[in-house]
Amino acid sequence: MESFNLFIGDRKRALSLSPQVQRVWFLKDCNFSNKFHLSDMFQIALRISSSGRMRDSIDGEIVEMGFPNFLIKWPGKTYGTVSDLPFESFLVTYPPEAADFFRKAGFNGKRSNYEFHNASDLSFHLQRISSAVSKIDSIAAISRIDLYCLEFAQELMILADEYENSHKESEQSISAAADYIHLHYLEDIDFNDLAEKFGFSRRSFTRYWKTISHLPVAEYLKKLRLDYAKDKLISTNWSMEKIAYAIQYGSSAYFCDMFKRVTGISPHQYRLKMTTDMKNSRVQMSPKVGRHQVE
Repeated sequence: MESFNLFIGDRKRALSLSPQVQRVWFLKDCNFSNKFHLSDMFQIALRISSSGRMRDSIDGEIVEMGFPNFLIKWPGKTYGTVSDLPFESFLVTYPPEAADFFRKAGFNGKRSNYEFHNASDLSFHLQRISSAVSKIDSIAAISRIDLYCLEFAQELMILADEYENSHKESEQSISAAADYIHLHYLEDIDFNDLAEKFGFSRRSFTRYWKTISHLPVAEYLKKLRLDYAKDKLISTNWSMEKIAYAIQYGSSAYFCDMFKRVTGISPHQYRLKMTTDMKNSRVQMSPKVGRHQVE
């Protein structure tokens, strides 16, 4: 689709059943980095075709989104983009009073940012708008732009709602996967099988795992196992071989090497240090009994 930038706010309409579009534009290689403004309009901005994640400032709050996404600019809010990413953008601008129409239609006036799965679902709507733009000399074309842009906005909200519903389901599934790891961390866990068990590809499992833990899933599992090992070093006289076997480590040498890499000391040193500290702590807490107390 070729770039265009068209102001039609002052053009006559054949019908006025839809909110009247002021400006409609499609831009390639957009980059609005570090440009901030107080919105005096209602605008819907679709952003597509870029890698990385978009970072917007909305009334001073930084919001991060993946692509594709869209931003709704409400009148009276300050917007800006703080990430230096080129992207394609399709924008529809309305006069500020149109905000009331969209609120009544179900748009959340307290929210501006949305993600969704696939921009290809919007290609039909974008092509219709582009076709109407190419016939701009017709009064009917102006009315069609109003209508097509309204249907485009409606489709965006449907896609965003579908995305959020699936996102919630995925978050519930990833939480269930975390519960499974907590129950079975002493067993052999294959992450590909784990992802499939809870309805993910390995790639999507990794992405959603980040929503519940700052640690990668392999590091998360390692921490659970090493915490178990620490407890057994203190509370039992288990050998290194027995502990290594219990936490699915192939050998005591591998376990000792991994333990030292994580904690900075060997398991033997950890056991000695912790048991010594515990003895000293008990001694300090014991009541001192003097001869005068006995008498």
